[in-house]
Amino acid sequence: MTVLPFQPERFLYAAAGDVHGDLPALVAAVDAVRATAAESGREARVFVLGDAIDRGPDSAGCAAFLMRLARGEDPARRDARLVFVCGDHDIALSWNPATRTFSSVVDPGDWAEELNVLPEDHPDRAVARTWIEFVREAPAAVLLRGETEAVLLAHGAVPHADLLPRLKTLDDLGSPECDRDFAWCRLAAAPRKIPNRASLFCDVGLDDLADFLDRLAELAAGEATGEGSALPEPHPPLFPEAPQGPHGAAAPAEPRIRFAPHRGEGFGEGRSPSPVRLFVHGHEHAEAGCEAVPVRGGRTAWTVTTFRGRGVFGAIRPAVLLLDHAETAEIESHAESAEGAESVSHAEIAEGAEIESHAEIAEGAEIESHAESAEIAESGSLAGSRAAEPRDPADAGSAPARTRGAAILAKPLFLEDLA
Repeated sequence: MTVLPFQPERFLYAAAGDVHGDLPALVAAVDAVRATAAESGREARVFVLGDAIDRGPDSAGCAAFLMRLARGEDPARRDARLVFVCGDHDIALSWNPATRTFSSVVDPGDWAEELNVLPEDHPDRAVARTWIEFVREAPAAVLLRGETEAVLLAHGAVPHADLLPRLKTLDDLGSPECDRDFAWCRLAAAPRKIPNRASLFCDVGLDDLADFLDRLAELAAGEATGEGSALPEPHPPLFPEAPQGPHGAAAPAEPRIRFAPHRGEGFGEGRSPSPVRLFVHGHEHAEAGCEAVPVRGGRTAWTVTTFRGRGVFGAIRPAVLLLDHAETAEIESHAESAEGAESVSHAEIAEGAEIESHAEIAEGAEIESHAESAEIAESGSLAGSRAAEPRDPADAGSAPARTRGAAILAKPLFLEDLA
């Protein structure tokens, strides 16, 4: 896991979900965040939450684009920085030097099949081998730490209930078992799920998620000035034939939790993470592009999907999720909103339903800032690839004041211009 500071005065953050070989959607997502960030004089920081390959037509193109951007090697996008968080499809791809073939343990693992019929000197095969090494170094989760709140980003879910007793320090989150759950587990629409270690795709319930976030807050509070500890005892490898270590890679010489050193580009060092109020992940394919569910303790779990495809019930509306600060985000009064229109939920734009609080969805209450309980609603109206601006439905003409450390706001940004 990597810990990074949340610095909204300098950067606009965004999370992109599963890309699955859809290069036009990936490029459009990055460029839409760049354009939105430029409007406020900031730079873009994009987290791509795994599953860049398989399913779509251009896995090699997505892998090459992500590696260039993550390494700062795209001259046309110097104003964007990318952090890749590995997913199960990315981890599952492997290379056998003895047979000189690729394989995958997920279905569909079609990029491996495509690579194996290409000539030995085809450039896509070189991209794939570089990609495998790149994924081995990618974090399984990122903790984006604000002054009073934090956001946890991963592809799948969080370490399940059977791992919580083993989490004694933040460094323990770097274990192979925690990496596995961050990347492979699924978040289920149920309070609790029994850990099923017979499958990598183990379901985690919403109360299981809340328990983990509670434990994470305890670990952070206990290690505000500490140095952490070594990894627990070695765990079995993810795959029997693979070397032991995170994602099936060689076993690490140090814990895989990283407190990123300052690099002069806003990724400053971060100890003492704040309580997590938002959990953002991919894995599930949300037809609405971005979908939110309430989690115990006034928290929210967001699912984001960025590739064009089909979900269980219909076509996916590709999107990214902007992560901004209530102090930075423009907050308009109800009287000043366009035609005074009522705000609508991102998941119910077509029906014009009012957006509901992630903490009180069941009761149908208006959305509130969990930091200040100010009544703020996010507008779902979008023009092209512009993000919705938060609206104040109160009758008063002025927007409520915002102080440093207020809520971190999540706002869907839809990629409307993609054919």
